[in-house]
This record gives sequence, C-alpha cells and structure tokens, in this order.
Amino acid sequence: MSFLTPLLMQRRLLFLLSILSLLMVLAACGTPGAPQPPSLQLPKRVDDLKAVRKGDKVYLSWTMPTETTDGLGIKSETKVLITICPQQWEEMPDSPCDNKEPKVTSALGRSQAVDDISSVKSKINLGYLSYTLNVKNSRGRSAAASNAVIIYLAPSVPLASNVKLNLEPDAIRVQWTSSEPPVSKYVRAMYAYRVLRNVKGESKRIAIGQLPVTAGTENFADKDFVWEKTYEYHIVGITEVVAPDGSMLPEFEGDDTLPVEIIAHDVFPPAAPEALQAVFSGQLEEGKRFIDLTWSTNQENDLAGYNVYRRGASGGMERINPELVKAPAFRDANVDPGKSYRYSVTAVDLRGNESKHSAVTTEQVPNQQ
Repeated sequence: MSFLTPLLMQRRLLFLLSILSLLMVLAACGTPGAPQPPSLQLPKRVDDLKAVRKGDKVYLSWTMPTETTDGLGIKSETKVLITICPQQWEEMPDSPCDNKEPKVTSALGRSQAVDDISSVKSKINLGYLSYTLNVKNSRGRSAAASNAVIIYLAPSVPLASNVKLNLEPDAIRVQWTSSEPPVSKYVRAMYAYRVLRNVKGESKRIAIGQLPVTAGTENFADKDFVWEKTYEYHIVGITEVVAPDGSMLPEFEGDDTLPVEIIAHDVFPPAAPEALQAVFSGQLEEGKRFIDLTWSTNQENDLAGYNVYRRGASGGMERINPELVKAPAFRDANVDPGKSYRYSVTAVDLRGNESKHSAVTTEQVPNQQ
C-alpha cells in the first residue's frame, strides 16, 4: 500500500488539473468581446451608370447593387434617386441641380430609367446635363453618388418626312424631305441624316450612308444590296457637338422615321448587245457552210449569257441557240448556199430578264461551187 499511495495521489492531482482547465476554457468562452457597431445597411455605390440620348429622351442604365458596404446582402427595400445638374459652357452660370425618383425597369440584368429633357433644354439654353445616381436604403441613406455621365443639349435634327424608295437598275434610291438645319446660339454642332437599313424580319440595322442636313429633298443611292430580298429603311438625324476648344464630342441621334419597305425584285433587263457582225467564214470538212457571229461583251455583273436570233421562213426572228451562249460569239452551221440571213442578239441576266434585240445584221451565203 505504501507503494501505491503516491501513484494514486498523482493521478488524482492530474484529474483535478484537467477539470480546472476545462472550467477555465468554459469561463473564457462566456466572456463578452468588444461591442460591434450595427450595420448601416448602405447599398454599395453604383459605378457603371450609362446614358444615351435619343431625341429629347435620355436613357439611363446601371447595375443595381445587391450588397451593402459591409458585404452583407441587402434586406430592406431600396429606392433610386437621380440628380440632374444643368451645366453650361465656361461663360455661362450653371443652374441648380434637380433630384428625381424615376420609374425603374429591369432588362437583361440592367436597371433602366428614362428622363425627358424637352423642357429642361429650353430653359438653360443649350448647355449639358450631368447625371449621377444614388441607391438609398429604407432610411433614405446611401453610400455615395455613382459615377457621373454627361448629356449634351444641342438641338436634335428634325424628323425627316416623305420618305420614299425607288428601285433602279443598280440601286435603291432613298429620298426624303428635310427642313432647315437647327440653329443653336451657344453651341456649335454638325447635323446630318443617317440612312439605316435592315432585312425585313431581322432586328440588326446597319448604317449605309450619311448626308449633311440641307433644306429640301435629299436622296441617297444604296448600291450595296441583294436582289430578291425585302428591306426596311429608316432615316435618323445625327447631332455632333463641337466643344469650345474645337474638339468633337460624342454624337447623339434624333428620332427615327417609321420604316419604309421595298422588295428588291429585279425586273431590269441588261442592255442590248452592240456591234453585232455576221461573216460567212467558209465551210466545214463535211461540206457544210457556216456564218460566224461576234458582238461586244455586255458589262452587267449579273449577266447569264446571250440568245441568238435569225429570221426564219415565216419572216419573224427565231432563236437558234438551244442553250444560253456564254461568250460573245456564235457559229451558225445551218445555212444554205445562195441564201441571205438576218441576225440579232439579246442578253439575259441571272434572273431571266432579257434585253431588247441588238441591231440586225445580214450576211449572204455564196452559191455552192
């Protein structure tokens, strides 16, 4: 027993020490730390605000924040406040800023709002607007204003009128009526009409031409089109502002005209071939005589070939080639000695349009020796 007693005492001591350590850990866990401030629930700042002007409308778009400045998810309702500050060129005083709560919509992950500047533009005489945006929490607080975007207030080009389309052999002619170009007192600007085109049923529109604004009838020839397609044309005014230092500022569009439609159906034949000649050239080895025909090459890009006509027994012109002739030459080996033959030639395009007849030429086949 004297040998075991110290060992038992040592074990009991270790057991008591472990219990004490456990109690100290539990006590430490219950000790309160430094107090943390409550979250202010401030939505993160918008840094991708964009603005596009079209006519007297400004289209704003941005990505709505989903987190607070603390990195927490936004739990309360938010509202958007847009600040619009009219500003002028250097020699004119600025006007007071205005705050608006716009109607906000969403599309493709972006939030959007529209501002009508027709009344503002007339008040401040052709300066420019600076837009910023705040997303506020339910207590009306926000982290900071967004990036600023600028919209220039030069006049937009008046809507073109009387838009008409005419189909020509090598172009679609676009015509419209224009009024006098706008006059601005404080801002220099360049004004133009841009011609836009799209294939009917497709949303993509391409710019195919641009003309400066002049009063009266304007027209543009669209030569880069494809036959047998249906096209829609729009005319839109373009304003490009000149800054006080002479640099060119970003352009903006006016309102579009309604689309005008045309079917590019090719009903235009090629030109009649010219310089037709017929020459009796001799006879073949088997004794058959022939007349060779030649003429000038047609220059149409869509030329498919030629037809050769000869006056027949009935007195009218009859085609003598079974298939289109690809080159401007033809040999008529079906001729008889002692007879005279009259020929003409036509050109045919890829859509089967046939030209008028060429001038008639005549050749005599000698009597057989």
